[in-house]
Amino acid sequence: MEEEEIDAWYEEEKQKCMDDYLKEIETTKSYEDAEKRYENKLNKIINKYNQMMAEKLQNKKAGKFEKFISSLKRVIYIFKEK
Repeated sequence: MEEEEIDAWYEEEKQKCMDDYLKEIETTKSYEDAEKRYENKLNKIINKYNQMMAEKLQNKKAGKFEKFISSLKRVIYIFKEK
């Protein structure tokens, strides 16, 4: 997934979580339990988002490092040939 897709997923999941919370508040008398479930679910979404973004950034950094090494190898090869 690209960063934009991850952001879109995150926003969609947060909205679903809020919608579920609001529905639950309308149908239940235990607001504290509903709020706890909302916070737990939201924390899971946030953790998943953070994990996906960290992996994306890690892959991005690894890609830049690999390009740097590849460029460095080409330069060394060119100088060896001369």
